[in-house]
Amino acid sequence: MVLGVPSVLAMVVEGANMAVDKFYLGKLGSIEVAASNLFSIVFMLGFGLVSVFMFGSSSYFTYVLGINKTRASSVRFNGIVFMVAVGIIYSLLAFALFEPWVALFTPDAALYNATRSYTYAMLAGLPVIYLFIGMSMFVKGEGAVNVVTFSLVASVLLNTVLTPIMMFVFGWGIVGAALGTVSSHLIAIFGMVAFYVFGGSMVRFRSRISWNRKFIRESFRRGFPEFSGGMLEGVVMGIGLAFAAIYGDDIIASYGLFLSITMLPMFIVWGFSHAVRILLSYNLGTRNFVRVRSTIRFATISSGFIGLCIFTMFMVFPYQIVEFFIRDSEVVDIVGRSLRIASPIFLFMGFIDLYINYLVALGRGVLGGSIQMVKIVVQVPLLFLALEFGSPIVIILVMPVAETVFILLGLVMMLSEKTFLRYLFGK
Repeated sequence: MVLGVPSVLAMVVEGANMAVDKFYLGKLGSIEVAASNLFSIVFMLGFGLVSVFMFGSSSYFTYVLGINKTRASSVRFNGIVFMVAVGIIYSLLAFALFEPWVALFTPDAALYNATRSYTYAMLAGLPVIYLFIGMSMFVKGEGAVNVVTFSLVASVLLNTVLTPIMMFVFGWGIVGAALGTVSSHLIAIFGMVAFYVFGGSMVRFRSRISWNRKFIRESFRRGFPEFSGGMLEGVVMGIGLAFAAIYGDDIIASYGLFLSITMLPMFIVWGFSHAVRILLSYNLGTRNFVRVRSTIRFATISSGFIGLCIFTMFMVFPYQIVEFFIRDSEVVDIVGRSLRIASPIFLFMGFIDLYINYLVALGRGVLGGSIQMVKIVVQVPLLFLALEFGSPIVIILVMPVAETVFILLGLVMMLSEKTFLRYLFGK
């Protein structure tokens, strides 16, 4: 609970950070919301690439921390350096390929101009956002989740203040929304820098890059679920938004807003599961299997409770949640109905995410990522079928259908995992 509650709070606050843009862009109109949704494709693809070092290297760092602190310091420094380098290279590549990419989604001049303005401004600061998320993973890897929570709260507060000033006071519109987000992340990074500068870390910061094949291999193995999920979800999101564009700006806004709203409770699930991963990685490294077992048993019960709360929220208040972001009646109706239909998947999401993080802690992230890839493989043909049906709401509901398939496969895999069940039931 000491790790899990602040970690959940940190992830929820990060989700709130994303929601700030949607809230203020909704004041401008559906075109601006649709433009930010199109940028989400770019963000997710880059997030997948950088996740190898965000999640993989940080998980490996926590594991090594229980064995050799000097080597753990080297893993941390390498992870941060490679993370920044990949983020910069990706942003430059996205700048170069913007024109052919955006042409796939919209011939509408207003949406094109809004997307270009927002994307260019966000790409300039995208490495900063990735660095912020990545550093938070390493700090959480030492159990200092309070530092991460403080930095994230500061980021949200800054974003909430700076974004409307830049959008409405300075008159920068959609560009102001992007600059407010980037600026808030840049300032909040100093909270985690202070953690290292003032000696809060368990190990000294080793400032020397060492190319190590084991570091790359372990980072990839442990970061594969987020890497594969981010990359493939970016592709599927692109296909979904391209099909949604056929029906107009309101459907693009609905599709992206549905994904954004469902992402918020997923952050709660991920925040708790990542806290569990920290405990599992460290205690597997120190061979403390009693703690591993108690962690899994407690986390299983807690995941069920979290899922029940999310299910209830989406069943009872779907339309009120959507109206917080936008007042367009068509968008509210489509997204509200979709949320209510999708709500049952959250009853089981926590169990599956816990199991995947267990596999990552064991260094079997490729297996965990392979389970996640199923929902991506299922979504592509479903999107084409939805296009044939000619119903925009079916396109939106493809995601919860694919998540259902993913959950069913995950449950089968989890129940067939003998060591996991031994830890869970103590036999």
